Amino acid sequence: MMEYKFSNLSLCDEEGMVFKKDDKFFRGIFNSQASILKFIQSTSFINLQAKGFLPETFLVENNNDQTFASILEHESANFVTYPHEWSFDMFKDACLFFLQLVEESVKNGHTIKDGHLYNIVFFNSKPKFVDIGSVVPSSGDIPSLNQFKQTALIPLMIWAKGYYLIANSLIRDDNGRVSLEDSFSIYKGLILANSTNIKGISKYLETRKVEFPMVWERNTGKLIHAIQSLKQEHQKSSWENYHKEYINQGKIIKTTPRFDTIVSIIKSLDVKSVYDVACNEGLLSLLVSERCENVEKIISSDFDENAINHFYLFLKENPVFNNITVAVSNFMTPTHSFQEDLPEERFQCDCVVALALTHHLILGQKFHIQAIAKRFASFTKKYLIIEFMPLGLWGGGTDPYPVIPDYYTENWYLNAFAPFFEIMDRKELETNRVCFVLKKK
Repeated sequence: MMEYKFSNLSLCDEEGMVFKKDDKFFRGIFNSQASILKFIQSTSFINLQAKGFLPETFLVENNNDQTFASILEHESANFVTYPHEWSFDMFKDACLFFLQLVEESVKNGHTIKDGHLYNIVFFNSKPKFVDIGSVVPSSGDIPSLNQFKQTALIPLMIWAKGYYLIANSLIRDDNGRVSLEDSFSIYKGLILANSTNIKGISKYLETRKVEFPMVWERNTGKLIHAIQSLKQEHQKSSWENYHKEYINQGKIIKTTPRFDTIVSIIKSLDVKSVYDVACNEGLLSLLVSERCENVEKIISSDFDENAINHFYLFLKENPVFNNITVAVSNFMTPTHSFQEDLPEERFQCDCVVALALTHHLILGQKFHIQAIAKRFASFTKKYLIIEFMPLGLWGGGTDPYPVIPDYYTENWYLNAFAPFFEIMDRKELETNRVCFVLKKK
């Protein structure tokens, strides 16, 4: 028991508890007569697993643990991300996946009792329903639909209208404190707020006719069709097209000596996992996946939801890059609830890479360099590859050099990392890019 790390998300499960050991996920079952043990031997389970809805699951033999009558081992995702860390199309795909799972379960005499999306985990770019205990014999109704609408459908509808932060706040309400009726009232209020002219009123009436009925619809087929038609109203963001010149029509069309150098460094290190922090649209992650045979899994995050959405759609269309998981996450100030494992636990890797990031954190967002260094140390097991920008926030080209604080020097920068790392290498990559390879102490 002391070796197990139990999941806070399974604390209310009556039949057992999910835990992690040696980077593998298990489910301990209290009672040898538990319904979940019968389910995994059923035709329904075999069908759902064969069609990719459920993770591979098998009974652990020679169970000597006296706490549990039986232990199941589950297929483990490379990295676990939560619904509020997904981009729009990830969240939309998870909603569609859930309803398709419900339909497929009903065909086999089962249904889903929990409607929140925390039971869905992306295995790289493919969702799977990991809480097999939530698949129960059907009584004719679908008990999870209201919870699904409350925690997933309405936030998706709000998100589609361009209100990302409001939708994300509802998605983070993992205990469902905001009721279905209140969520719907928020949605209606946002639609009404933009109906102050003839065009707005016309749009409201059309929305009321087409989208409002979705909230009370019980037919899963109609819900699937309605969700498929939802399109996100685009809101511009800073980094959404940052890698546009390098990635086009599903291909990496070019790279740079800088990226080639970083990839060669990663290839030379004894690492199996890489965390690409502030990855933008994912060029470095794609190059590492393509060229570094030593790297088995990659987690790529950025706080720009549009950039991650572009990256996710690319991965979805190009399954050859099948070892990359993406997440919308602010590296320094992520959001999470008490039930969730922290990002530094879920995303910790052998090597962390942060290109052209810390000058924004220091000079733009005013984070203390000591806090930044400590944060990076919490995410890496072995190495940190990081860029120092001696010219600060200089935009390149013919832009004038900005005024830089007197304290902002290379020695000052390295001194902050010294308690956690030792310097392995230093490379000047470009005019405003000095790359350091640091080894964790």
